[in-house]
Amino acid sequence: MTTPLRLPVPGFFLRGESRAAKFRLITFALLSLALVARIAGAVDIQPSPFDVATAERLLVIAPHPDDETLGAAGLVQRVLARGGTVRVVLVTAGDGYVEAVVHETHLPRPRPAQYIAYGERRLAESRAAVRVLGGDHLRLTLLGFPDGGLDRLLHAHWRRSHPERSQTTGA
Repeated sequence: MTTPLRLPVPGFFLRGESRAAKFRLITFALLSLALVARIAGAVDIQPSPFDVATAERLLVIAPHPDDETLGAAGLVQRVLARGGTVRVVLVTAGDGYVEAVVHETHLPRPRPAQYIAYGERRLAESRAAVRVLGGDHLRLTLLGFPDGGLDRLLHAHWRRSHPERSQTTGA
């Protein structure tokens, strides 16, 4: 069953759409922009080399396990090869990927323990990938926020009228 795409509404961009639908729309938009830019001659599609200095420090923040590897493995390798240090921070364990857990368990409504096990497996895979990428020179930290729950946390605890201020700077 496919979910019909809705036009984005300010403040509610594709809320409620499946991940597959969001991915298709974003991919289509990016490809369309690239095509228009290419036709207009405004953008050179060829990537430019990215220079990494000696002893560079890199912080990779990834929403889910494997995003750090898929999105930044090449850069991580370059930084480490030049004597730099890398820290990877995972925001969630990736345990809220409903479609994947349903597919893996063959159950229409998996139990919470099955989601937890899925997240633990994703974390183990991410740790293994980090060991291959950097061994002891790469550190991995899990913040442990709920997968798919950051928006609710932000709205529940962040107030524009009374923001939390630093005790030392007032910022």
